[in-house]
Amino acid sequence: MLAHGMGAAQFGQLATALAITALLVETVGIGSGDVLVRAVVQRPSDYPSYYGSALWLGALTLPVSAAAGWIVSTNILHVKIGAAPLAGLMLFEIGGARVAATAESVAVAHRDVIRASSVRLISAASRFVLALVVLQLFHVRNVNAWIWWAAGQSAVTAIGLLSSTTAAYGRPANAIKHAEVGVGLLFATNQTARSTQANLDRAFMASVVSGQVLGVYAAASRFVQLGLFPMQILNRYLYPLFFEHGHRGGLLATRRFAVKCAPLVFSVGLIGTVLVSVASFLAPSLLGAGFSSMGPIAVALSVALPFIALQSPPAEALTGAGRQGLRTAVVIAMAVAFSLGLTAGAAVGGLWGIVIAFVGGHLFTALLLWGILFRLSSSSTVSSR
Repeated sequence: MLAHGMGAAQFGQLATALAITALLVETVGIGSGDVLVRAVVQRPSDYPSYYGSALWLGALTLPVSAAAGWIVSTNILHVKIGAAPLAGLMLFEIGGARVAATAESVAVAHRDVIRASSVRLISAASRFVLALVVLQLFHVRNVNAWIWWAAGQSAVTAIGLLSSTTAAYGRPANAIKHAEVGVGLLFATNQTARSTQANLDRAFMASVVSGQVLGVYAAASRFVQLGLFPMQILNRYLYPLFFEHGHRGGLLATRRFAVKCAPLVFSVGLIGTVLVSVASFLAPSLLGAGFSSMGPIAVALSVALPFIALQSPPAEALTGAGRQGLRTAVVIAMAVAFSLGLTAGAAVGGLWGIVIAFVGGHLFTALLLWGILFRLSSSSTVSSR
């Protein structure tokens, strides 16, 4: 709807800025959401203190992350959005997404998969309703005006999610888990590095193509993100189970569970590819003639979905077995390699070079994670808990 209402050029600038917010969401709270899941799975009575710690750490780190996003967007990517709206976008998009992620982590920790999935659904549905009203009723077509409407929606949704989470699971304690900050940093670094593989391509596109082409590519990326939704639901169910297996049997147990999960997650990834491929060719009728070239790009990007899905089991197996440090080191190295691959792809092949680098990077990451998981000896499962 935004692409159709604003046109490809404005939507491309908005998508570039949102790619930066998606990266920085993982830095807010320095991994306290993942720390909460691990702790509550193993010690449910500790929930109030870990919930309070997640909220405090999120509030303290949000301004820093928002400022960093504004600096990168204006001085490195040269996003063509007004300074004040861009600052509002960074603060409210990152803050709203972090609250949603924390509410989701709380539900995952309590094995409430339906509520965890509903968090994303509520966030998306409320944004959809906003777009419907603002674009169709008030005929807003300027990206700067849209940002302020979206900021209000993010704030209201965040307040609602915090209130409902507290009502469902209990009030937070006034505490910060200082002893868990180190482990949280590993989680945050890992999640940020993984997020680069899902979002950095749009930032690279901004430097090599025109605004129109960037908008088409950004719309194709959004279609591919729809294909991730089934995987996200499945991972919400599987994630705490890796902690259970690791707590009982270490790396051997989490490795067996990862192998057991692999066919299922790969199949879900393939389903995502099919869904995106079919939906992408409806783009011109949904978005307008300016997006007529989007179909082949979305289909090519969707080839990466099964490979993205296959990265989760070995990565979660390492985390569940207490090898978060190793997982983080691997993912950081792959994020650097992924960035270099996108750079080379952009230089050699432009748009399609980035597409090929995106798919190839995810395939290589999956193979590397599985290779490391099987090469580790069972005696090396020293816990970082």
